Amino acid sequence: SDVYKRQVHGGNEMKGSMLNSLPTVNQREPTKLDEVEGSFVVVLYTMYPTIISVALKLFKCSEIDSYSGESYLSFQPDILCWDGSHLFLVLTTGVPSLLIWGVGFPMFWLYFSHRVHKREDKNVSVIGKFMDFYSKECYFWEAIVYFEKLIVMGITVAIYEFDMDAKVIVVVSTLSVFYFLQLRFLPIIFADMNRLESYSFLVAIFTITVGNVSIEPSNSAAVRILLQTVIRIFNYVFFIYWTSKFISSLLGEKILQNAYVKKVLEKVRTYINKKRKTFSLRRPNLMKTKLQ
Repeated sequence: SDVYKRQVHGGNEMKGSMLNSLPTVNQREPTKLDEVEGSFVVVLYTMYPTIISVALKLFKCSEIDSYSGESYLSFQPDILCWDGSHLFLVLTTGVPSLLIWGVGFPMFWLYFSHRVHKREDKNVSVIGKFMDFYSKECYFWEAIVYFEKLIVMGITVAIYEFDMDAKVIVVVSTLSVFYFLQLRFLPIIFADMNRLESYSFLVAIFTITVGNVSIEPSNSAAVRILLQTVIRIFNYVFFIYWTSKFISSLLGEKILQNAYVKKVLEKVRTYINKKRKTFSLRRPNLMKTKLQ
């Protein structure tokens, strides 16, 4: 398949900058619609997790009084859940936010990515630039990423009152589904980025699972510290690996090809060569002085 060929051609390490490897397409002048679409996408792209997080907080209730069975809003314990003001907030803010932003934005992305996919001048569109990182078969994958965030965040709220072991099973199972989807489709056109995406799922699953084991009451203090240390090391190693790959693959050659950076490097090189020549001229005189 095209995905397999792309992965094999890319090899284990990418040969050159990711940005330089992006496919080239025909260009046209951006229209007003492109500019509005771009601004809208950028704003929603940055605000999406915050909007969903705030909306889901309205559904997160805790049972404070076990005798009465009444639940109260977790971030505002004086508000009784599903009654009066809370029900008003849920119906006027929570549900519309989840429908319009939570579900609406990924559907918007699916629609526009399909529309942009049919055009040859997709680099004019902001969505088209995002699509450049995905294979032709998976041009819609960014919408899948949004649905993944929505589902995982929604599940954590829905099972908020569940037993901790049940929470871990549900969340790990959900992440495992998206992990296998990532392995199955390899949506990103760069082998290293697909590998990083897969590793991120494994790190999340490992952190949640081992973290749950570490807080078991039967564990001694030494065992808890050991498990928490292992989790930290695992995450630090992944972060360092991710950072190194990001810098080398995404920015490495692009920075060196920048005209301003080239000019600065040329000045540094000239300065070093001048100092080296100066030192070479002075060295014989220093040798003579020492001999005398």
